[in-house]
Parts: sequence; structure tokens; C-alpha cells
Amino acid sequence: MAAALSKRRWAIDVPLWHEAVVVEETLDGAWQLDDGALAHIAVSCLVRPQIGDRVLTVACANGNRFVLAVLTRTENSAAHIEVAGVSELTLQAPRLAIQASETLSLQSLHDVDVTAVAGDVAVSGRNVLTTVREALIDNARHYIAQLDTFAVQVKTLLRMHGQQAIVTAEQDVRVDGERISLG
Repeated sequence: MAAALSKRRWAIDVPLWHEAVVVEETLDGAWQLDDGALAHIAVSCLVRPQIGDRVLTVACANGNRFVLAVLTRTENSAAHIEVAGVSELTLQAPRLAIQASETLSLQSLHDVDVTAVAGDVAVSGRNVLTTVREALIDNARHYIAQLDTFAVQVKTLLRMHGQQAIVTAEQDVRVDGERISLG
């Protein structure tokens, strides 16, 4: 009798695996499945489910049901990687590559830091566009630029100061202003 009772308790406590299709997302962040059950996302399920996905779920002994993995998705649809219930995600490896064949977009509501403490930061592209709403501050020991054309347009004040300043030209140096002060 004790063996039968022990066997029955074991059967109740074993998680039950299910395959289901996601029907909709509820307002509280749960997912409605085609068998009528509600499931939450397990922390280990990194791909956020979407409607129509075939998912693997587990029903725990306490009645909670979790989506463990997205098994299949319709072709050519987007995938969002997120970790349920965490406020920070760290990817750590000796080398990390993020590749996109068309567009790579990094967005943040607040700060973005790019740091290479012992190395270089290289940015290259056909065009590099920078838009700054308030201040652009460059601090460097040496600033070297090689350009075909360098044009600066300033609305109110252009100030250049140095212990020594050299302006050279192979042909003309032109200075135009309502008032020019030298010396």
C-alpha cells in the first residue's frame, strides 16, 4: 500500500510537458494557449513568443504553467530576445560579435557607453552622421584629421585658442569681416 501511495505521489509531482500554440497575450503578461491554459514565460525562454508560435510548456505540480521554448514560428517574422522578470542582461565572452546583414540599431532611453579601456574604438562607414542636442565635447591628447574639404558653420562664436597657431595655404588665405583685429 505504501509503495502504491508513493508511486501515486510521484506521478502527481512530475511536471507535465505540453506542446501548444499561442493564441493571444493577456494584459498581465501571460499567454493564452490553444488548449485554453494560461502560461507565463520561463526565465530560460529567451525568444519572446508571439501569436501563432508553437511552444513547449511545462505544467508544474502547483498548477503553474510556463512556456519553456518557442518550437516553431512562421517564416520571415521578427524574433525578440528578452529575459522575463530581470532588470539587467549581461552577455559575457572573450569575443562577442553582433552581426546584421542590413541594419543594426542600438537604442536607449538614457545613456549609452562604449568603452575600450585598453584598446581602440573604430567607427567606419560610408557616411558618419552625428546629431547632438546640447553639447559635443572632445577630449584628446592629439586630434588629427585628414580631409579633402573641411567646412564649419557657426551661428554665434567660433573660438580657436592655442599656445601656438599656424595657418598655412599653398595659394590664398582670406579673412573677411566687418572688423579684423590682429595682434
